[in-house]
Amino acid sequence: MKVLMENWRRYMKEEEEKKKRDGGALGRFLGGEDFELKDDEKNVPHAIGKAIKAKLKKRAEEMGGGLWEGDDGEEQEGEPNLVLQAFENTDPAYLEDSIKRRNQGPDAAGSIFSAPTSIEDLKSAAWTSYPHKAINTSIGAIGFKAPIAGVQQIAGIQDESVPDGVIFQPAHGGRAMAKEPNPETGKPEVLAEVVAEIPEAGRGGEHTTLILGPHPKDKEKLVVWTFHPGDPTPQLPEITLSKVQKHFGTSETQIPGSKQDAIDLGYGFVKHAGK
Repeated sequence: MKVLMENWRRYMKEEEEKKKRDGGALGRFLGGEDFELKDDEKNVPHAIGKAIKAKLKKRAEEMGGGLWEGDDGEEQEGEPNLVLQAFENTDPAYLEDSIKRRNQGPDAAGSIFSAPTSIEDLKSAAWTSYPHKAINTSIGAIGFKAPIAGVQQIAGIQDESVPDGVIFQPAHGGRAMAKEPNPETGKPEVLAEVVAEIPEAGRGGEHTTLILGPHPKDKEKLVVWTFHPGDPTPQLPEITLSKVQKHFGTSETQIPGSKQDAIDLGYGFVKHAGK
């Protein structure tokens, strides 16, 4: 038994050291190396982005070079065009479904392109690296942007285009759940979102965001996770419907309120109520 426990402790210690070397999901994808960031840089998107690019460049050299879209939008020798490679690695059916939702038509959903756009258009676009605070690099996400215009489905809560009257409702049709159950009942709770009729002029964007990440079954491959006009979508805040109902003293699920109510409750963005 003593030998067994010693072996177990040794195993756990080795696993812990391995995790530290890997640096999380992104570290595993980039070869198990740390980013060597200073303590005051670890939560700074720009610093993280520079570290990511440095690691990608190093890995590119190990892979034998290729083309990469640099920060100035020009292709640079010695780095692979990871965007094109990621499109090639991604399930064609997923890409086809995604592009339908981003173009105007019966299948459109969420943010859409201003003009008809194909997968081939995306492949050949001038993508540049795009570190952004809403891109979760800790899980391996890598952001890019290209000058492809579109109309977004969200706007910042402080934006002048957002009207004073808003509606609080179950998020994503009641499918978005809080991370933790209700402490009193122990049951899962539905999150609440804020919607309003936002003029199209206030939702226009001049660029499209592309987010790549490791393939779920092969961490050595990058694939397309998502793309959409505008900046990366902020994470829905952990504000439950029950909290909103309590705030307004109602049991309704469609709750009229004001922009200031949303700000007071902690919301940072509003969804457009229409298509």
